[in-house]
Amino acid sequence: MITVTQEAKRRFLHVREEAEFPEGMALRLDTTGVNRKGGGSGVAMYIDAPRRGDQRIEDWGEELLYVSGIVCAAYDGCILDLIKTPEGTGLSLGPPEAGRDARS
Repeated sequence: MITVTQEAKRRFLHVREEAEFPEGMALRLDTTGVNRKGGGSGVAMYIDAPRRGDQRIEDWGEELLYVSGIVCAAYDGCILDLIKTPEGTGLSLGPPEAGRDARS
């Protein structure tokens, strides 16, 4: 199971409230098929229909995000958090023992 920080949950709620998703669509975190270096699988967030096996992330009963079963298995026990970068706000996903800066 992936743990999502409150700060990240607030951001996902804001996105959900501001964006107009088509009926049946939601934010999903899933593999991309290719990473930044051109090999293996990367992870990306995009709008898509939830799928069987997704981990549903919610806060106070509000649906925020679905995480694919593949990502859940690969990052089991990890933390999904917001980070500040020179380019703006981003996401980090990694083990809790690494610390926030190392997960970026």
